[in-house]
Amino acid sequence: MRSVESPRSDRGVWLCCGLVLGVLALFVDKAFNVDDTLFLMLGDHLRDDPIAFFDFDVNWYGTPLPMHEVTKNPPLGGYFIGAVRALFGEGEVPLHLAFLLPAGVVCLATWRLAERLGVSPGFATCAGLLSPAFLVSSTSVMCDTLMLA
Repeated sequence: MRSVESPRSDRGVWLCCGLVLGVLALFVDKAFNVDDTLFLMLGDHLRDDPIAFFDFDVNWYGTPLPMHEVTKNPPLGGYFIGAVRALFGEGEVPLHLAFLLPAGVVCLATWRLAERLGVSPGFATCAGLLSPAFLVSSTSVMCDTLMLA
């Protein structure tokens, strides 16, 4: 049986998510990382040819190899990148702003999971999502945060 959420609990979740997203928003104009280029290449390919998601070559290790041998990630992140770049252009800011969406989903899900487990949701959410590992991976356009969401 699901309990009714109190207005204070709802305020807390939005405050906590606002804090996390506010910290991440400081990095929306950050340049792409070196490792981001593999995901950007996949996104650009999927924008142009969404059916054959790994059917192209990349020169990642010094020689051209098929993308399916280079990447170890599912194509969902590439589809997300391709859609954002098709709609809003190829700059860093639109893509980093779009990646705030999965970070917000992780924030809400962490809060709700902590509530179900009976621990302080504010502390659990802030401790997890303000940790260096989450903050660093959430300021890139790789699929870590997207897969966690």
